[in-house]
Amino acid sequence: MSEINYFWDEIEDNVVREYDDSNNTLAQYTTEPTLYGSVLSQDRGGKKRCFQFDGQGNTTELTDGSGTLTDMRRYSAFGETTASSGDTATPFGFGGRWGYHSNRSESHATIRRRILPLANGRWASPDPKERVDRSESWYVYAANRPLDRTDPSGLIAVGDECDNAEKRWPRKDGLACQPSSDVGIQHPGPCKMLIVIGHNYPKQYKQLQAWLTEAIVPHDCTGCGHWFGAVACCSRHLHNQFPEAAIIPGLAGTTKFIGCNEMVDRVMATMQHVDALAKRLCENRMRFVDSGCPGNYSCGADFAFCTSVEIQVKCDASAFELFHGNECPPPEDSPPNTKGSPYSGGKDLSPLRELCASNKTKRWSLTTCPRPT
Repeated sequence: MSEINYFWDEIEDNVVREYDDSNNTLAQYTTEPTLYGSVLSQDRGGKKRCFQFDGQGNTTELTDGSGTLTDMRRYSAFGETTASSGDTATPFGFGGRWGYHSNRSESHATIRRRILPLANGRWASPDPKERVDRSESWYVYAANRPLDRTDPSGLIAVGDECDNAEKRWPRKDGLACQPSSDVGIQHPGPCKMLIVIGHNYPKQYKQLQAWLTEAIVPHDCTGCGHWFGAVACCSRHLHNQFPEAAIIPGLAGTTKFIGCNEMVDRVMATMQHVDALAKRLCENRMRFVDSGCPGNYSCGADFAFCTSVEIQVKCDASAFELFHGNECPPPEDSPPNTKGSPYSGGKDLSPLRELCASNKTKRWSLTTCPRPT
């Protein structure tokens, strides 16, 4: 059997395509445009199937385009297949909604940063991040509560976070934050995300770096931040100069030079991502406090929540020229009066023109999160 290769969406952190060594597509997946986006359907060999999930996020049924049931699966709490019918091949079974990727024999699931053997329901490797709470084994999956918790990142269990109504979030100085008066718990209040866009590497690099440095304003209580990120050539190298908790969750960046067409695609995809993230942060506010429990605050998309989310954008002159002039700027070392090449990606740039003002910060959106009752 030939080797299977995977195309990974860096922004959504999902597998979206399988292909062989000759670059022939074996399967194509449609997912929701969000971090760990829910897989909606697959097309394998011309056979399209839609995914149906249970409350745990497991794929329990597959249906064809007419809604007819083609496959059925049932699982144990930790993911072993206990019953099945149908012959549709798919890696998204146990935890399929969250992008858990099972091998062909369904003996284990690859969950981004770690592998979970399904026979024993424990991680095959220890928790790779530094833990504050060391009372729990570093190999435990979903706090041994797989029916109401998941771990799509492979780093932290999410789900029913309200275990202890007396918990308070730790401050960065080690003290405890007290409940706020409006919802009965401490929260970071208004949140902001800043996206800086540049397209003239390496000239733009120092400018973007300066903008990001100015954006680091952590909350006194949580020590997390207002988040920021860059859409630019080699943006991952730029992100690596700052604390991981300060980077917009799920914004992976790139390590390569990118052309104008890819720049436009990445900016559009990034705006979709941050819009979805803003919605998720508001949903977190409702989810964590509906029972009056404070949860255990942590930076990132899984636990963070806000009273409002403001998304801001700042473009350098070269990005402004691209979006407003439909022209890719010439390389920095070009002779004087060298003209750029016209943009040829075929996308409507009018939303990006509204988004981008040269060297000025513009508001993309402001979302007021519903107040819990």
